Amino acid sequence: LLRCAAQAASVECGRPVSIDSARRLYPYDDDDAGSVKYFLNAQLTPRERDTLVESCFAEVFHGREASMREELYMSPGLIRALDGSIGSHTHAHLALGLIDEEAAKREIELSLSHLTGWLVSRPFAVSSPYGSREICTPGGGEMTRAAGVDYAFTMERAANRTFASPHHLARIDCNDAPGGKNCPFGPEDLFDALPQPSWFPT
Repeated sequence: LLRCAAQAASVECGRPVSIDSARRLYPYDDDDAGSVKYFLNAQLTPRERDTLVESCFAEVFHGREASMREELYMSPGLIRALDGSIGSHTHAHLALGLIDEEAAKREIELSLSHLTGWLVSRPFAVSSPYGSREICTPGGGEMTRAAGVDYAFTMERAANRTFASPHHLARIDCNDAPGGKNCPFGPEDLFDALPQPSWFPT
């Protein structure tokens, strides 16, 4: 249902999806799934996306929002039990590099504020939503630094050898790690086999 609704909305609003862009952001999805995700997350405003998704959710899962929320999301108590191991993924999962600076700052600070209220240890890392090269801007990294965060991660698939760009760190996708869909090597070869980061200085 969501796929059909997204495809219809793409045609209606005149925002065709670039398959190449969708493949870069979602390399392990098929073209249909990747295109829907890209349209929802990179081409719609948050309000447009929420309106579309909420209408599909209400049709398929009518009356089950509360029970599904408890089933799918961690409670403050569960988060507190992982104190010291919890990082931030921002508040509403918006693409920081595609919204205005004040909205991006609110996204970072709201998440840190909630988590700090539930935890003993303040989160020291942020993982950028979507994390593509165009979304992870130099300004976004500076905002995480200014918020007092020690490290921030992009979605660049590479192995960090240094901390020269601590607010634009690459990460290892679980599909690229030993045991994942796209990993031809063992744990002992992980850092030798993966490329060095290239998006920001290393």
